[in-house]
Amino acid sequence: MAESIQASGREIRVAGLVTALLLLITLPLPDMMPVINRYLFCMPPAYLAAGFLGANCELTGAGVRVAGLAAMHVTLACSPIKFFLLTFALFAGLAVARRVSLRTWLWLVPAAYGITLVTNTSRLILCWYGDVLTRHYFPAQFHIKLHLLIGMFVFLPVLIVAYEFIQRRIRHA
Repeated sequence: MAESIQASGREIRVAGLVTALLLLITLPLPDMMPVINRYLFCMPPAYLAAGFLGANCELTGAGVRVAGLAAMHVTLACSPIKFFLLTFALFAGLAVARRVSLRTWLWLVPAAYGITLVTNTSRLILCWYGDVLTRHYFPAQFHIKLHLLIGMFVFLPVLIVAYEFIQRRIRHA
């Protein structure tokens, strides 16, 4: 008989508790590690977005400047490290609840990191296009809100889809 992929009530409680504990422990880390944050989480998506847009990148003191039709500055504020931590915490919570093998644990960090890079690269590209399309019609204060709105509409659906995908892929050990 086919194994059920639906989470039980116990699994949901354990996964939620582990996720919450991991987030409480790890969320202060990005502020303590700005160099790792910059080089592992800010620069790769900025360079990928610049490559997609056909733009040049310049390393600045504050981050990365993507030159082109509309210059974009990718700083630590643009870092997806908290999204990475949330994604990994969700995956780890589910892995603990389902008592998965060591082999499954080994791909959780690379999976969370890959999802984070692709998602933030997409967000940066959409923000760049949003700036290009709206800069002549709206004041500069609007662009900050536009970036936040685009971030919500990119990160939240990806997180939901990634969780559902991982939930179906992770089996009991």
